[in-house]
Amino acid sequence: MSDPVLVKLSQEQTLIRRKLIEEMQNKTKRKLITYVANFSSPAGNIIHDDVLLLHDVLKSIEFPKELDILIHSPGGIVEAAEKFVSLVRENVTSFRVIIPDMAKSAATLISLSSDEILMSSNGELGPIDPQINIGIDPAGQPIFRPAWSYLNSLDRLEDELTKNKRNPAIIMIYRCKKHRIECE
Repeated sequence: MSDPVLVKLSQEQTLIRRKLIEEMQNKTKRKLITYVANFSSPAGNIIHDDVLLLHDVLKSIEFPKELDILIHSPGGIVEAAEKFVSLVRENVTSFRVIIPDMAKSAATLISLSSDEILMSSNGELGPIDPQINIGIDPAGQPIFRPAWSYLNSLDRLEDELTKNKRNPAIIMIYRCKKHRIECE
C-alpha cells in the first residue's frame, strides 16, 4: 500500500515541474522537453528505447518547429544519441539544448548537435567517451565499458608481455589477421 504522504509529495513535485515547464515555454515561445537521468543508476544512460519515447513525446506535442530540450544525463550509447538527434532534426526546424547541470558523453554529442546550447553558470559538458555494451549483469542491467579500453587493449597486452619477457609475437599474428596483411 502506498504511503499517502509520499503520494501527495510526488503529485506536488509533478505539479511544480509542470508549472516551471509551462513558465519556460511561455517565456521562450518554444516547446520544452526535459530529459533528466539518474546518474547513480546504470539504467540512467541514454539508450535506444529513449528514441522511441522521444518520438512519442514529439508526436504528442505535434512535432513543433522550435524545440528546447533540457538535458541532465551521464551519457549512454553513442548510436542512440545519433538516432535521438536524427529524429529531432527530421522533425524540428530549430533545436536548442538547455544544460542546467551536466551533459556527459552521449548527452554532450546531443548538445553539440543542437543549433544552440544554453547553460547555467555551473552547467558543464563532459568528455565524449563512447561505451560498448558487453552484456547484462545478474540484475538484468546492461554492462558498459569504454570503447578506448578495447582500442588500447592490444598495445597494453603487448607491453605487458614484453615487460614480463614473454613473446609478444602472438599479438603480431592477431594484428596481421585483423588488418589483413601478411606477416612473417
